[in-house]
Parts: sequence; C-alpha cells; structure tokens
Amino acid sequence: MHKDKRILIAEDDFPIGLALKTIVASNIGCEVVMVGNGREAWEALQKTHFDLVLSDWNMPEMTGAQLRAEMKAVPHLARIPFIMLTARGDKESVVEAVSAGITDYVHKPFKRTSLLEKIRTRLG
Repeated sequence: MHKDKRILIAEDDFPIGLALKTIVASNIGCEVVMVGNGREAWEALQKTHFDLVLSDWNMPEMTGAQLRAEMKAVPHLARIPFIMLTARGDKESVVEAVSAGITDYVHKPFKRTSLLEKIRTRLG
C-alpha cells in the first residue's frame, strides 16, 4: 500500500476517469485526484505535489503530450512519472509519446492488472 502517495488522473471521459480512480484508489491505497482535461491537470500540478500522473492522450484544452511537455519545462515536475493512456497503437504515436518524455504507455482498453503493475513499479 502507498498511503503516503498521491496520483493525478487526467481523463476527459468521466466514466473512464471514475473507473480509473476507483481501481487505483482501491488497489494501490493512495490518494487519487481526478481532473477532466490537461489544463486542469496543469493547474492541479501547480498547487499540489503528486507522485505520479496518469493521463489520457486526447483531451480538450491540453493533450496529454502537451501536459507532459509543460511538466518537462519545470524541474520538480519533470521528475514525476507520467503514464499515458491512449487508444492509439501506431508506431508514430508511440514515438511521439516517448519523445514527449512519458515514463510508460498503456493502451485502451487497458487490462487492470497491467495498469496496476505499471503504477506500482513507478511508485517504487
């Protein structure tokens, strides 16, 4: 259990975001904050410390890749592990995500066990 950890979930599809929040909170045992787009995630990162960001790729106002790029420009935010969720599976998208500096990549629809394993690995 990671009771002292805090995860930020950025997902514009509310039912998916809620499912992610429930899965993560009940299995990882940490605090989970959910926001509806990249801009809200950026604002949350300005106010609160997070140990990991789990972000959708395609969101209004700011994409997951744009969010990661903004985080990379701020030293203390650049170190936060960033897991990208996306339905994209083409080679170009994977290359773009890696060049944006993501820590890991999860395809939608995701397998709960795989997602949790990646989160646990990144939280240490």
